[in-house]
Order: sequence, then structure tokens, then C-alpha cells
Amino acid sequence: MTGTCVDLTGVKGDGRHDDTAGLQRALDTRLGAVYLPPPAAAYTINRPLVIHSGQTLVLDRTSVVRLADGANVIADNFSGIEDMVSVNRNTKSCA
Repeated sequence: MTGTCVDLTGVKGDGRHDDTAGLQRALDTRLGAVYLPPPAAAYTINRPLVIHSGQTLVLDRTSVVRLADGANVIADNFSGIEDMVSVNRNTKSCA
């Protein structure tokens, strides 16, 4: 599965910067498949991302999305996540 490259303004993927707003903005385009290129370190979020109905978030197999330290979120409900997140095994560039 491939996805559409979207504007990732404000997303750094450095493992320190909060990427939540920029990643959610990409998902809010409501494209059927949103592709996130591999980050330099990790995408860091401080709250759950909303993946819209009929939408797939496509990540490279080396991509990491991590919950920020101190985020007040319990990550325990992942039922159905396999249907919304896809691992792209092909290298792709959004440049």
C-alpha cells in the first residue's frame, strides 16, 4: 500500500519536538492513505491521533511514533488498529 505525501509543516521527527499538531493536520486532510516518511529519530505525540473513517496511516517499517514523556494518555485501546495503520515496505520519498 502506498499513501499520498502531505504537507508536514511543523513536524520535525527528531524525537524531542511535539509533532502532534502537524501529524493531525496531515490526517485531517482526510485523504484515503496518508504517508509519513521515516523520521530522523521518532515522531513524538502528546495525545492520540485521530485516524478518520476509511483512512489509513502509512509508515515505513523503520518509522517510530512515540508518546511524549509526561503525556497524560493511557494507550490501552488498540482494537482495530491493524486496519488503520499500514507498513510500507518500499522506500518512498516525498521530496
